[in-house]
Amino acid sequence: MDIKVIVSLVGVSGIVIAAVMSSYGYMYRSRQEYKKNSRKVLYLLLEIRYSVMKSIADPKQVTDEYIQHLLSKFSARGINSDNDEIDGGMRELVGSHIHNVITLSISDIEERLIPEYDRALSEFAKDNPVVAYILRGREGFNNLIKLTEEYQDKSMEYCNDNIPIDWIKDVVAETAKEVKLGSYKDILETLDEDVIRLAKVCGRRDFNNCKKLISNSTSVGVLMNFKNLDRYIDKYINNLIIAANKNAQN
Repeated sequence: MDIKVIVSLVGVSGIVIAAVMSSYGYMYRSRQEYKKNSRKVLYLLLEIRYSVMKSIADPKQVTDEYIQHLLSKFSARGINSDNDEIDGGMRELVGSHIHNVITLSISDIEERLIPEYDRALSEFAKDNPVVAYILRGREGFNNLIKLTEEYQDKSMEYCNDNIPIDWIKDVVAETAKEVKLGSYKDILETLDEDVIRLAKVCGRRDFNNCKKLISNSTSVGVLMNFKNLDRYIDKYINNLIIAANKNAQN
């Protein structure tokens, strides 16, 4: 083959390959940006899920779980006490604090997460409009929870004022509670499905991590992170034991 032809072929090949490289570089950057947007939406969706879990948590149940955890720590050090022996004032104080924590979670959704989620979802919609359409409106779950709570309160108020038969009131109250808890369960299941759906878009590692996170974050103790308090509880118990021993010697 003539040397000039070879040189021409090499030149043309260089041009073609350079064009492919440019295209590949653009597609790579686009894909990276797409994954970045996907992961940002995933992070915010997980934040919304966590806040929703806290906002629908029953303060009384969380208080009972906390006290039980506290008693188990004392029991491990040989200091046994029964749940029923806990002073009602302490229960009320702890319950009030937990209620305030839950209220703060609701404010957090409204003030920080929702506007940021809307912006991230709008960017994500440019690359994956169908999934973005499915995820649109999930930030409104908190308002649904609030409306459900208000409606149940008004319903019970109406029953107490207008129904004179106690056992009917009890049936209404129990049924309303079951319906409310059922609707909250549906909300969480929907959010879990959304998280898994989006995690698949982000990649296998995110998908596996999200499945593990969801399976490990269904109990109240995990939700409120009681174990994070263990070092403070242990220090308090140690101080009590030291003080008790000194007092016994005197």
